[in-house]
Amino acid sequence: MPSLEPRDRIKAGPAIVAVVAAIALLYSLLIAQQLLFGAVAVALVFVVYLLWRLVRATERIADAVEHDE
Repeated sequence: MPSLEPRDRIKAGPAIVAVVAAIALLYSLLIAQQLLFGAVAVALVFVVYLLWRLVRATERIADAVEHDE
């Protein structure tokens, strides 16, 4: 089984986040029957994704500054 390169894993990030958010929303609607629970779960997944993107962007900026020196 071929392993994913780091760049391929990064590109798969939004798809993984979308799948996790969809599963959380479907669970809250079909199993728990609580819409607010699903909205909070999806919002939490989205915030974690945004924080992950912030960390990745900060790492890229730090690498660019390091290579310039």
